[in-house]
Amino acid sequence: KGACFVCVTLTGRGAHGSCPEEGVSAVSYAAKIVRAIEEELRPVLGERRHPLLGCSTVNVGRVSGGTQPNIVAERCEIDIDRRMVPGDDDAVGELRRLVGEICDGVEGLSFGVTEMAMTSVVPHTALETSEDFLLAQAALAACREADLPSEPAGVAYWTDGGHLAANGIETIVLGPGGIANAHGPRDQVLVADLATGASLYQEIAARLLS
Repeated sequence: KGACFVCVTLTGRGAHGSCPEEGVSAVSYAAKIVRAIEEELRPVLGERRHPLLGCSTVNVGRVSGGTQPNIVAERCEIDIDRRMVPGDDDAVGELRRLVGEICDGVEGLSFGVTEMAMTSVVPHTALETSEDFLLAQAALAACREADLPSEPAGVAYWTDGGHLAANGIETIVLGPGGIANAHGPRDQVLVADLATGASLYQEIAARLLS
């Protein structure tokens, strides 16, 4: 799937916590936005399905706002992770419209919806490779030869393969290890998996060169 990281910034009006009606709480409006993401956007994304990749998704990864309990929060940020199947290409605009429906016209409240640099500088597009491509056929045949799973499959996460494919390079995702052992305190690949991967790459290369 493609990846798009979005930051929603809310700026309200501070006030003393004993008189909340005098302020505009950025945190309260952030809560409304998160609820809309969960109850309105998520079901819509669930309808955008790909036969191998599943559906598009959204995750609210971080909410940060306010300074202390007795002050109406003047500022709040929401960091959102959108994953897109091929054809789902308006993640930022969709979130901007959702936030606008909640926040537009609210006196004392302003907002911004921007794509974070991690995915905006170099777009993290979805990767979709036909199983009819020569590289894919060689990989599937090599997997069958090694008695490994040999049916085309998709993965939910994004890889650098998306950059290669976006530049016209035939690309597949195939390697040792698993996502369950990635991005954690014990990020690891088993030595046996490395050996299997090396043998598999050798067989793929031999098939492509024969």
